[in-house]
Amino acid sequence: MLETIVAAAAEAVFSHLLEQTGLTGQVRAWLGRDPARLAFQTALLRALNRFARQHPEWTAALVDETFFRRADVARELSRFLTRRGAPDVNALAAAWAAQLPRVGERHRDEAARALTDFLRAFEEELGNQEVLRAIHDSRELARIADNTGALLATLREQRSTALAAADRSVRIAGNVHHALIVTGDRQREQAVLDCPGTRAGSAPRAPRSWWVGHA
Repeated sequence: MLETIVAAAAEAVFSHLLEQTGLTGQVRAWLGRDPARLAFQTALLRALNRFARQHPEWTAALVDETFFRRADVARELSRFLTRRGAPDVNALAAAWAAQLPRVGERHRDEAARALTDFLRAFEEELGNQEVLRAIHDSRELARIADNTGALLATLREQRSTALAAADRSVRIAGNVHHALIVTGDRQREQAVLDCPGTRAGSAPRAPRSWWVGHA
């Protein structure tokens, strides 16, 4: 499932980028090829692995395919690749909260603090990807593009290793109908998600993996 999430995130971000004006033909072509997407997914997997170790209580609530598919989330994350400023962490927290109808300002603030650490890790991991750094250097991009055969094998191996590592630490909620948020003072707020299959008036049941709390 984690593999599906990072693939969806890459598709959303790259689709957003390819809709933008101002990209050179060289960069546009490179963004449509496998190396750039594999590098992005590897960076995201490594960042999520780091995030899960730093904020295990938030991982299940934030690592969600619906969240990463959102246009506003893709727009913010794409900023890392275009150098058009940093992503707005408050916009990302608002996007997360928008999925849960009864999440208040306090929870959005807590999410923003956790997302700040995720963005820091993601920026660092993206910076480690030569394939993505080359987007801003036409000569380097041309050199890399001429050696995609060996590069693809390396990138696939790196992505496989990153996925295996992240699978061991990233806990995912899955397709849920209800979310239960447990705040620091152990007060609980239940948020009902409007998902297919949820019957009006049905008894709310929150999956254990969607509990967000602080011991």
